[in-house]
Amino acid sequence: MKICQVEDDVGFGRSLQLSLQDAGHEAVWLRSGHAAMKQLEEGDFDVLLVNVDLPDCAGLEVLRHTRKHLPSIPVLVLSRHQDLSRCLQAFDAGADDYLRQPFPMPELLARLRAVARRTWGANAIGGPVWRVRDLTLDERRMQATRGDRLLPLSRTEFSILRHLMRRAGQVVVRRELESRVLTTSAGPALDVHISNLRKKLAGPYIRTVRGVGYVLDGASPGS
Repeated sequence: MKICQVEDDVGFGRSLQLSLQDAGHEAVWLRSGHAAMKQLEEGDFDVLLVNVDLPDCAGLEVLRHTRKHLPSIPVLVLSRHQDLSRCLQAFDAGADDYLRQPFPMPELLARLRAVARRTWGANAIGGPVWRVRDLTLDERRMQATRGDRLLPLSRTEFSILRHLMRRAGQVVVRRELESRVLTTSAGPALDVHISNLRKKLAGPYIRTVRGVGYVLDGASPGS
């Protein structure tokens, strides 16, 4: 998994990043809430791991910002405080789980797997290969196929298809797709990328939900 790790304590942050990397995850460590809010919209993260006790802006502010702009990303909140009120505030702001420090690393890893699995499904934990109907997307190889045919997708088209396949059968809101796959305001709009992707898929896979977003139909037409 690609994890956005937000922690201001240098010693703990470095140790946590190394432990996450040793467990096979890609951990991008940020030391401020403002940097995290910017990076979250530019990056393509599977989980947000944020300390609620940040000095420059409250971790709850990062959490609320994430829920507004990236509503589907799972969030695990850490805290050095033991009071119940801080925990309840985090859940009210949209946290998926909450863990007080200190904690054993195996517990943190288990909780990360759990919040990712609830959002992305079992494939988020194992090999990141997604299959919907006759479409297959391999994240490690950066390849997508329809049946036996390799699809010549651009990086942006691949990212769009990845998000839609992860949530097959569910509507992915337009704003979320734009913030997660369009890294710059310059260049083609999302509609252009969707149109090009549809042509390359050459089939009725992506459906527009007018005024909301897009959905990758998980069942074949007529099934």
